[in-house]
This record gives sequence, structure tokens and C-alpha cells, in this order.
Amino acid sequence: MLSPVVLPRRARADLLPTLALRDDVRPVGRPSGQLGDVAQALLNAVQRLSTPERSPTQLELAHAAQVGRMAAERTMGNLVRSGKVRIVRKRWVAYRTSPVAEYAPVCADALAAAVDAQAAPARLAMAITAMAR
Repeated sequence: MLSPVVLPRRARADLLPTLALRDDVRPVGRPSGQLGDVAQALLNAVQRLSTPERSPTQLELAHAAQVGRMAAERTMGNLVRSGKVRIVRKRWVAYRTSPVAEYAPVCADALAAAVDAQAAPARLAMAITAMAR
């Protein structure tokens, strides 16, 4: 089993290049852009449960992805911050005194449709103006 190398507080600069050549050293942490198991399970659950009328809450996602509530809370915050998931609306539920967030996946098609929907009235006004001339 490979173990990470922990350098002393004042690591010598000439020691660092030799660490990269050792076979028993693995990098600590996850390469950027890769999702962990919990994040992947939650992202799959968001994609599976989201509908235009209703999207899942954190508790529903935790149940669907079979992960703990605290892990879902932290990971959903990270997914929202990274832009892979967004909060679409708030919903009142029986187990809370305040509304809870509903989550939906962010995809290029949805963003393109939203941009087109916002630009549609301006295009219509330009077309009407051009026809009136």
C-alpha cells in the first residue's frame, strides 16, 4: 500500500525533485476536475430526480444517493459553488420552519435555452420594428 509522504515544516529544496522519482509516493488529494464518490452519486441523483415542476431537496438527494445528510450538505454546497448544480427555487416542507432549496443540474443546453429565452423579446421587438419601416 502506498503512503503519502509528509515533508517536515522546512523541507529542503534539493529533496523535492527526488521525491517525484520515487515509486512508493502517491500524490495527496484529488486532481482537479474529478468528482469523488459522494459527489458523483449526488450529481446522478439530481439528474435523475429533477423535473421542470419539482426538483429534489438535500434530504431527498441524500436518500436517493444513499449518502449521509452531513456528507450531502457539504458536497451539495461544493457542487453549487463549482457550478455543476444550481438552486432553482425554494419549497416549504413539513419538517422545517423555513423553505428548503431545490437543486437542478446545470447543463449547456439549459443555459443556452435560458439565454435564448431572455433574448427572444429583444429579437421580436427588432423584427416588428423592421417590418414597420
